[in-house]
This record gives sequence, C-alpha cells and structure tokens, in this order.
Amino acid sequence: MTTLMLLLAMLSPAAMASDAPAAPARPFIERSLVLAPERVGDLALVAMQDYPGNPAAGVGIRYQHPEFMGVRLDLFVYPAGRVDQDALLEQGMAGVTREIEGQAAKGRYTDLAFDPIRDFDLRQVATDGSLEPEGEGEVEVDAAESESWIQGFLLEYAADADADTGRLMDVRLSIDGRPHHSRAFLFYRGLYLYKGRITTSIREMPGENFERFSQHAMAQLVPAIEVRNTGGCSDQVIHVDPNANSDEGQAAFQRAVIEASVQATQENCRATLDENVPEGMRAVPLAFDPAMWRR
Repeated sequence: MTTLMLLLAMLSPAAMASDAPAAPARPFIERSLVLAPERVGDLALVAMQDYPGNPAAGVGIRYQHPEFMGVRLDLFVYPAGRVDQDALLEQGMAGVTREIEGQAAKGRYTDLAFDPIRDFDLRQVATDGSLEPEGEGEVEVDAAESESWIQGFLLEYAADADADTGRLMDVRLSIDGRPHHSRAFLFYRGLYLYKGRITTSIREMPGENFERFSQHAMAQLVPAIEVRNTGGCSDQVIHVDPNANSDEGQAAFQRAVIEASVQATQENCRATLDENVPEGMRAVPLAFDPAMWRR
C-alpha cells in the first residue's frame, strides 16, 4: 500500500468520527516563525527584523549582493490568513502604490511614474534571470503514467498550485535628482503575503540588467523564505456530500483528502510550532492577538 493510499485509509469517514468533546477553537494563527537563509546564492542576509507591538506588519528582510552594493533589495512577509489570492494581490498592489505615492508626497521621490501591473511567475525565470516563454517552466502531468488516478490527481492539483504566481509592477522615480528604477513583486504563499522591493539608480545598473537581476533575486529568495505557523489553521476539515452515492462519495472524499493534504503542506501550520532553527538560517518569531483573526 502506498503512503498516499495509507493516508486515505486512515482518513476514512469512520476513522474521523469521534465522540470526544470538541476542544475550544484556537485563534487562526497563534504564532509564526519566519526563517531566512544567511546566504542565497550570491545574496547575503544583512538585516531581519519584526516591528514590536505590531505583529501584523510581519517581518522585514534585507539582502545585499557584494558586487552591487547600491542595489536595495528588501523582502517583507505579512500574515494574511486563508484568503482569495487574486483579491489579496490586487489589494496588496494598491497598497504598494499608495505607499510609494505617500513617500513622494513627503518629498523622498520625484518624477514618479507607474507601469501597468502584470502577472509574474517565478517558474519562468531562467538561470540568467531572463524569462522563459510562457509554459516552458510549467509542470506537465500525465495521469496515465502515475501509479493511480489518485496520484495523478495529486500531481494535477500540485501543478495548479499558484504560490509561484504573483504580480509585478515597474516604477520609475528620481531620488535626489538621480533617476532610479524600482520593482515591486507580490506573492501569496501559504498564509502570508510576500512583498519584494528592489530599487537602484539607472547609473548603477542599466534597465535590462536590472530586470534580470531583480527577477533572478526573487526566484531565489521567495521560495527560500520559510514561515511556520501554529493555531487553528492546523485543523483540516473534510466535507462530504451525504447525498452522493457510495462510489461518487468515496471519490469525492479521496479528492478532498488530497486537497487538504496539499493545503496543509502549503500553509505549514501544525498543532505545535517547530521552533528549531537550522544552521545557516536566521529566525524571527511572531505572536498574534487572537482579536486579529476575529475581524
């Protein structure tokens, strides 16, 4: 019996039934641990901090490339919860725009111009930072070659996971009279919103080089940042249609179990928080007020 089939057997409707009294509901996320590698390729971690008294602001992370010290490379991770990805990314980019406009209003930026927001897929980034044609980096699934239809469905479900698909916005601006280009990237991964900002002067790095550098940096950094969670998000609920016949009900149940398993892996939420920090990683803990998840 495969591991997946064993999981399905263990999670049958009868196995999930229990006469034990329900435990009090936990806050959706009680605590998180954000982990970042000290080095990712040529990029070195130079700063990592939370914002005391404001855990909703998440964690700010800064990396530096030794050959391009004038390039500012920041990554921020914010708790978002279990939300609609498209709506979150749309709201997130609107927030980025307001933030940059606010800085311009304070006199930090001049000559401000925004390019249209577009989709950005980390899987399309080649090793040189250029973008491969759409579809080149996507996972191809042949369910007929898989061990069973269940594993085929699992592969299809994983291939459709869109944690690597986000949004990109190019921004042109001047700082102290010097033209700069800047890029904002947004991704929804697990239960967190990831925001990348890369900015440098045009003199420091010309346009095409900047595009490749920023794309390569995001493709390296975003998957390397790990967020572990604990709280009510660790509860997995499997919904079964009581009106479905036995064959349909079993198939639907098996699919629901697979979806729940993939979701649990993506959200990285456990009943107990793993606070172990591997060598070569830096970690920042976050603790949330339960009221944050009641809004």
